[in-house]
Amino acid sequence: MAWQLARQFKLEVYRVVRATSEANRDFEYRQQLFGAAASGEANIAEGFHRFAPAEFAHFLAIARGSIGEAKVRLIDGIDRGYLSAPDCVRALNLGNRAIGCVTSLKVSLEPFITRKPPRKPGRP
Repeated sequence: MAWQLARQFKLEVYRVVRATSEANRDFEYRQQLFGAAASGEANIAEGFHRFAPAEFAHFLAIARGSIGEAKVRLIDGIDRGYLSAPDCVRALNLGNRAIGCVTSLKVSLEPFITRKPPRKPGRP
C-alpha cells in the first residue's frame, strides 16, 4: 500500500504542475518537485527489492523524506503563485497518507532488524 500511495501522490503532483503553465515553465522548480515526488516511489521499490529488513527500513526513511520534500515544494508553488491551494488539496492529502503508510511499514520492520550489541568501553 505504501508504494501505491507514493505512486498516486507522484502522479497527482505531475498532474497539478502540468495543468499550470507558470509551474510548468519554471524548469528548476518543476524538476526539483518532480524529482522529490518520484524519489518516494523509487526508494520504496529499491528498498523492497534488497530483501533485507534493515536496508528496506533505511530506504523507507529516505522515501518518507522525499515525499515530505515534495509536499513542501508543492506548498512553495502555492506561495510563488504558480499553483492554487484548492488544486493541491488532493496531492497534499495523498502525500500525508503516503507518509503515514511508509512510517507504519517502517515500524513493522523493527522486529526483523537485528541490532549489533553495544561496544564495551576500551574495546575496538
